Amino acid sequence: MGKQSPYATAFKADALRRLREDGITVAALARELSVDVTTIRHWKKEARMAQSSPAPTALPMTLEETQQALVRSNEIIKRQQMEIDILKKAMGILSRMPQ
Repeated sequence: MGKQSPYATAFKADALRRLREDGITVAALARELSVDVTTIRHWKKEARMAQSSPAPTALPMTLEETQQALVRSNEIIKRQQMEIDILKKAMGILSRMPQ
């Protein structure tokens, strides 16, 4: 789990509202609130992601959908394991080459 933010949700929401409605720049707001510029940019990014993420489905997956998802996941794992094996072999070959 990630580290919990020291800033209250209401504080973040008010800062983002001021960016939107008051037209204040990120740098000016950061100075005013004594918050790092990158922190405010991170809040903006989180807010955008929360707005763009699809709403959770109301119905749980059926058994068939769950099995299909499991098959897809296993295929991904198998492909990634193959890539790891190839990279390990390449590293072994490259480490033995004279420089």
